[in-house]
Order: sequence, then C-alpha cells, then structure tokens
Amino acid sequence: MNLARCKKGHYYDGDKYAGCPHCAQKNCVASNTVRMEDNVDAEQTEQKRSTEEKALKDAVLDALEKKRESEVEQVRVKKLADRKLFPVGILVEVNGNQAGMVHVLEIGCNYLGEHEELFSIANEPGQLMEVNATITYHEERNMFVLKPLGENSVVQVGRMVLRENIMLRAYDKIVVKECVLLFVPICGDCFRWE
Repeated sequence: MNLARCKKGHYYDGDKYAGCPHCAQKNCVASNTVRMEDNVDAEQTEQKRSTEEKALKDAVLDALEKKRESEVEQVRVKKLADRKLFPVGILVEVNGNQAGMVHVLEIGCNYLGEHEELFSIANEPGQLMEVNATITYHEERNMFVLKPLGENSVVQVGRMVLRENIMLRAYDKIVVKECVLLFVPICGDCFRWE
C-alpha cells in the first residue's frame, strides 16, 4: 500500500487512486480520480477505451438516424395533411362479409383488396395484404377507371370478367373475389370539386 497525502491533508491509497478521492467526491469531479486494478496493463486500458469510444460513436449515429427518420415522418405526415382528401365516389358493399359498409374513393389511385380477410380500400398498396384492382379518378377527364391487378385476381363488372382497364359508369356492380360492390360516383357531369 502506497500511502499518499493530498494538499488538503487527506490520506489515500496511492496504488488504487491517481488523486485524492475525498477531494474529488466533495467537488463532484471524478476526472482526476481513477480506480486502478491490480493487473491492469496499457493494452487492456486501450482496448476498453476503444470499445467505449465505439459504443459512443454507435449511440450518436443511432440518435442521428432516429432524428432523420423522425424528420422524414413529419414531412410525410405534413404532405398527407396538406393533401385534399375530398371524396369523389363511394363503393357500397352489397354482398360480402361487411354488407352495407361504405368505402370512400379519393382523387387519384385507390387500391382495392383485402386486409385481415376483409375487403378494404387504401391509398398505398403496402397497406393491404393482397391487392386485386385499382379505381383511379382522373380529375381532368372527370372519369373513373377500374384496372384489374395480378394474375390470380378475378375482378368482374356485372358478369364480365376483366382482363384490361374499363371506364366505370354510375351504379356498376363490381365483384372482387366474393365481395359485390355498388359503384356510386360523387363527381361526374352534375358535380365536381372546385
């Protein structure tokens, strides 16, 4: 044991501490106080320091990535909020698991498919488990177009099985799998959103 004395008269073990632990504790500054272990060599100390620096670097990079993702999400939410979501038409489920359910069509592309085994409409295909078709409202032409998607999806208008795009008319019956939908336009010759 190497007994050492600090400037303020405190005694401490010089083998264990580089500076007075009493003074460091009172001043809440532990920068000059280092706990020394018996069998510590310079290589182990350098490895530990390198590991700590790498962990700090990784933590900073993770924090910056989360901040960037948060900013991107805020921009996406703002764009969605700024987008006008006026309804341009509706699909009424007349036969299926949700008979009587009204699905709203918006300007642009509306994806028709299944989400958790129920018919659903989404603005993005990733929101659905399976996409069967799209209904797109073309604002400049004031028309609705139904487009079947996928090789295995069976989409009908009336009794006609679709193989290509078709322009929808008011009160067309659309069959997607076992779900029968009645198309009711809001926008058309009599009304358009300004």
